[in-house]
Amino acid sequence: MCRALGCGARTTRYGRYCNTHKSRLRRHGDVEQEAITKTDLKPYLDLIERRRLTNPANPFWTALQERWSSVCKDAEATIAFLSTRAGLRSDLQSAKEVLRLQSSCDPRAVIDTTMAMFMMLEMEPRRFRTDEAFSHQLVRRVRGLTETNAGRWFDHRSGKVKRAYRDLPPRTARIMASILAKALGGGGLTLAKLEKRDQEDRHRSRHALADGAATLT
Repeated sequence: MCRALGCGARTTRYGRYCNTHKSRLRRHGDVEQEAITKTDLKPYLDLIERRRLTNPANPFWTALQERWSSVCKDAEATIAFLSTRAGLRSDLQSAKEVLRLQSSCDPRAVIDTTMAMFMMLEMEPRRFRTDEAFSHQLVRRVRGLTETNAGRWFDHRSGKVKRAYRDLPPRTARIMASILAKALGGGGLTLAKLEKRDQEDRHRSRHALADGAATLT
């Protein structure tokens, strides 16, 4: 029987999960991981934009842009190197995914989405079942910025054209997540710590006001 909690279906021939949960594991990194949506991420994107508007000239933003540019250059070098010799297919595929983002997305969108995911990881760690699940959700949200990662098909039953997200192989997703984490993850964790600090300051201020009001006569 499938090992997923509450599932009574039969497993695939040599697997631990049924077809449904095997697909979910491949897509989300964990059979119990819920997909992180644009709506889930919006509060963190808003926090990043508010911080940017408050500190428009801070070199922090320029450094992030430079890091993303460096990632793209490394991807170009990887493709050039592996095109002339045998190499790991997942390395080549992850490099191509990076260049696809470069050609079809605003760099700021890639940077902010990556940082927002790391802010969520820091501030809502229970949203992610495992590190593997976080990696998959990170890659899914970043790749979701471009339409090139979604295919379309005609549903004869409904008579409508539907979109289907093209999943990466797990190893490729892990490599791409590692690339994004090394380049931009630290920025997201930094902003999360600043946000926590501001929340604590507001909390202390409210308590100080309440304590002061209690002594009024």
